Amino acid sequence: MLVLLVLQALTSFAFERTHPDGKSGPVVEREGYQLQYNAECKLPFWVSYNMKDSDLVPNVSRTDDFRPDSEIKVSQAALIDYKNSGYDRGHMARAGLFTKSKKLMSESFILSNIVPQDSYMNQSGAWRRLEDFELEMIKKKKEVNIVSGPVVGPNDQHIGPNAVCVPEFVYKVLYQGGENPAAIGFLIPNYRTDQKFTAYAVSVDEVEAATGVDFFPELSDAIESRIEKDFDLGNW
Repeated sequence: MLVLLVLQALTSFAFERTHPDGKSGPVVEREGYQLQYNAECKLPFWVSYNMKDSDLVPNVSRTDDFRPDSEIKVSQAALIDYKNSGYDRGHMARAGLFTKSKKLMSESFILSNIVPQDSYMNQSGAWRRLEDFELEMIKKKKEVNIVSGPVVGPNDQHIGPNAVCVPEFVYKVLYQGGENPAAIGFLIPNYRTDQKFTAYAVSVDEVEAATGVDFFPELSDAIESRIEKDFDLGNW
């Protein structure tokens, strides 16, 4: 009985936000999300946010007030880097999730939450479809913990005078706690393809291998190992 109670406590473990591990750089805490910044690439390593269905209140519209991050004191991206670059300013924590207040919405447009993203993929391709799926899962599961970010490498292209890295892939990891915890990852190419977003579903272990990030260090090793090695779209 004691073992069962401990297992139930572990599987129902919930946290407002995960704090991924494995990278070195400034961490910024905001009301809607937290991130760790990659000063070399002028991008986030990761952006983490916990969303409940009760957060999805349509109180405000997009603010579109893109701007540098006043809390980042190291080298960072500027608006001019994206101008005429051929890439969208792609949100990692999607603006459409933060309609509860103007502050939340506005903070989603800070450039530390943004990466250079292929326009088609961002606006109507696999990444956009994945964002729609993410929204559906928040409504369905009632609460989901999400981590998004770019996959960067030594051969990345750069844009702008601040040499902002253009990632080859953009990832998203979803975790649901409770009695039957589950997790799934996605590695979406940052170039035009006509594949459905489900074609890019992978295990969390695969995203960790691509990024060097440990996404859910708060979980017990047993649960983390079990939910990160495999994925099942049927659980979502």
